[in-house]
Amino acid sequence: MKHFNFLSQEEETAIFHQLPQTIKTKHEGIYRFSSDERLLIGNALGAALYMPATRENIAQLVINARYSAAAYILCLEDSIGDVTLETAEDNLISQLKEIQAYTDSLSEVERNQLPMLFIRVRTPEHLAAFGERLGTLAKVIDGFALPKADTHNMVDYLTNVIELSEKNDTWLWAMPILESRALMIKRTREEEMTKIYDILTQPKFEERILNIRLGATDMCGLFGLRRTIDSTIYDVSVMRDFMTDVLNYFSIDRRFVISGCVWEFFGKRPRILKPLLRETPFKAKLGEDGQLIRKELITEANDGLIREVLFDKVNGINGKTCIHPTHIVPINSQLVVPKEEYMDAKHILDSTDGQIGVFKSDGGNKMNEVKPHLLWAKQIIRRAEIYGVFNDKKEFVDLLIAEYLSEEKK
Repeated sequence: MKHFNFLSQEEETAIFHQLPQTIKTKHEGIYRFSSDERLLIGNALGAALYMPATRENIAQLVINARYSAAAYILCLEDSIGDVTLETAEDNLISQLKEIQAYTDSLSEVERNQLPMLFIRVRTPEHLAAFGERLGTLAKVIDGFALPKADTHNMVDYLTNVIELSEKNDTWLWAMPILESRALMIKRTREEEMTKIYDILTQPKFEERILNIRLGATDMCGLFGLRRTIDSTIYDVSVMRDFMTDVLNYFSIDRRFVISGCVWEFFGKRPRILKPLLRETPFKAKLGEDGQLIRKELITEANDGLIREVLFDKVNGINGKTCIHPTHIVPINSQLVVPKEEYMDAKHILDSTDGQIGVFKSDGGNKMNEVKPHLLWAKQIIRRAEIYGVFNDKKEFVDLLIAEYLSEEKK
């Protein structure tokens, strides 16, 4: 996979100090990824685009790189009515066959530039049954999203992923989605999370966990809640408490990658609060045309999305469930590393020889302390490899503008 595939070579040079790299996600046969490789790929998913499996153009969207998502999650669960499940499965099989025919003609380098493909199933039993239907098409996909994963079904889910992988001689990842009632209710959460942690840290299961996803819609639904366009998931107190506990259990020492909650808004809706996207960056870069682009982004509710991604990032959540193509670049652009942060991280990693413990940043505006900031620095360098490093005076707005203008040309 590679991010920001809509950029020209000239735009890449102008925007990036260090370009986003192509991340190798595929190997022949059952290649056991190292922990570092697993974390690299898990952090690289970024805005993972959900798509109902009933869509008849999935293959063409993937083949033609219509969207800049590095991962697609093809849904057979909540987005599909019970009576249309078989139709959705038939269509998904057909789409995967088309993708398979296309990828067979590609080189290994070309295959690694394609987005990753995951299937969201319904239950462990559904995974096993649909896996039988997939057969060798399992080699086309990269793994499964596991909804409502909890202590009752987690082992079965993961065991079925491993068995399908071994049967078809291909590596398949698992992405458990935490969204069950026992996890949301405070009085049962600690016991449930402890048991899930014990399951996921078993070596045979841990090596399969690409990331852990958070199911905000189901969790909020338990309380009859739904955030508005002018709020973030962090304003919903029960969700904030739940997310804090998930991070405390699974993100300590950055053992697992935690992916953020879906942002539900993408159309024109009335707003109450002042827009969050500042006028100045757009006007400074493109004058009045920049203001028009800013207005378009605001009507798509992406300013609120950007604010939520900023909260995700500062809390150690990387990537996000994405249900509309207009969300992809606003999410991924926030994960590009500012040059100042990149230089701080490099200097921290270069200072682990015990000669100094603390030093002033190149910008002269912060303290860099080697030991407590070491894990942060490693994360920044990993993000820089995946999403790139901005040039001086470049920022996420430059990517929003470039993506908008590329769409205008289509």
